[in-house]
Amino acid sequence: MQLPEWQDIEFYATILLALFTIGFIRYTYRYYKAGKTKIRRMHRYANEGDVQAQEFLAHEYEKGEFVPKDCKRAAFWYTKASIGGSKKAKSFLQRYREKSDRAC
Repeated sequence: MQLPEWQDIEFYATILLALFTIGFIRYTYRYYKAGKTKIRRMHRYANEGDVQAQEFLAHEYEKGEFVPKDCKRAAFWYTKASIGGSKKAKSFLQRYREKSDRAC
């Protein structure tokens, strides 16, 4: 049995790395696109008065995952959710008022 030459191993390693990179990029793109689609849907539901969607959006704005981090928008959606009866939203608003101008 003859061992493969180094050029063959480098070629296959390069091909394997390229395939991994392409797969990773595709997965990341799909994850990002799905997140953005979910945010758009949640905006629609939240504007219709869905308390869970309002909490979700507020949390996303608080953390800045698929949207830019924005404490004022988080407070806006938590306010809407607290009007709908959310205890989690009420506790966030209480913490937000205590921190005043500091970050979320």
